[in-house]
Amino acid sequence: MVLVLSSVLCLAGVSAQSPLESHTLVLDSPAMTWDEGLPLGNGLLGGLVWGDGGPLKISLDRTDLWDLRPVPQYDTPDYNYAAMREWVKQKRIEDLHRLYDDPYGNAGPTKIPAGRIEFTLGENLPFKKAELPLAPACARVSFDGANQVRALIHAVEPIGMIEVSGISPKDVRVIAPPFSGEVKDPAAPNKISAGDLASLGYPAPVMIQEATAQGYTQQGWGDFHFAVYLEWREVELPQDAGKKKPARSWRGVWSIATSSEGSDPLAVARMRVRKALLEDWMNLQASHLLAWLDYWKKSSIEIPDKVIEKQWYLDMYKFGSAAHRNHPPISLQGPWTADDGKLPPGKGIIIMTSTPSCVTGPATQATTSMRDSVSLTGSGKPNRIAKPGPGAFLENPV
Repeated sequence: MVLVLSSVLCLAGVSAQSPLESHTLVLDSPAMTWDEGLPLGNGLLGGLVWGDGGPLKISLDRTDLWDLRPVPQYDTPDYNYAAMREWVKQKRIEDLHRLYDDPYGNAGPTKIPAGRIEFTLGENLPFKKAELPLAPACARVSFDGANQVRALIHAVEPIGMIEVSGISPKDVRVIAPPFSGEVKDPAAPNKISAGDLASLGYPAPVMIQEATAQGYTQQGWGDFHFAVYLEWREVELPQDAGKKKPARSWRGVWSIATSSEGSDPLAVARMRVRKALLEDWMNLQASHLLAWLDYWKKSSIEIPDKVIEKQWYLDMYKFGSAAHRNHPPISLQGPWTADDGKLPPGKGIIIMTSTPSCVTGPATQATTSMRDSVSLTGSGKPNRIAKPGPGAFLENPV
């Protein structure tokens, strides 16, 4: 029997320090909301795999998608620490709320999402389980029979990869976030909900619909704009001995590009996707796996309490997915901005805190190693996304 390696997206190779099979995140019933999905990420791109196959959904994100509109309340003479102290002494509570609390009710500035990919896997196809083995950082969703979806976000390249075996997906769509249209829940002060995404007032996205590709371009605040692009192929795999028909596999690649990378983000995203589709599928998987194995070699634990041990590996996976060198620091939701048509909780803020020098864990590494990618000096110069190498993950996690 021929071993068909090209059909296996989630490679099984692990090192001695890698997470064990017992550390795998397993869902015995489908996640039906975005915030229960299986998380994927590489510090720049993020994805959440959820749904029961009718449809299956992959929520998309990129960590430098931001609406950076100014806050008019802050551009006033009273916005300074001395005035704040004086108002506190005078018990001017309403003025304090007006200047320091109410601006949170503005639509922006805020982190913004990138929409989702959806496709259907037949009618009433029974769901079996969804799982996320941590070592290869690849989500697997299994259905009745040999039907399976495998998805990853490449550890080094700015692309996501999807492979479907056993069945061809139907109604493949890229869905843009509802940045435009009717506002039913407006952004406003003193609300629990942050408000609809449509509160941002963007123009409608320009959709791309081709025979084997979907995507959109979106104008954001000011000169900022971005593009999401997905393209797919159906490939014939090497035939096993004794089988009458060769196996087939559906393979899709997606990417997100922004105006910080050029005047035509759609062309940049399309180029990355098509380059990946032309490359050897197994080689792409191998470079992804090697980068994650290099990350897992940096530290490991083994303790009697296996629940705590598993949680440690899950959190280390989260840090490895959310923070890389030369990419933005971890925001409130990391690379998994809310996919519910609303402005994200807390507007996806980035909180920079001082940490004692004796603390050298992943969160500290993420903050210190990413500072070069954020304009802390107010220079106004656009941030450049450097291509990370295999050693791009955080160093010396504990």
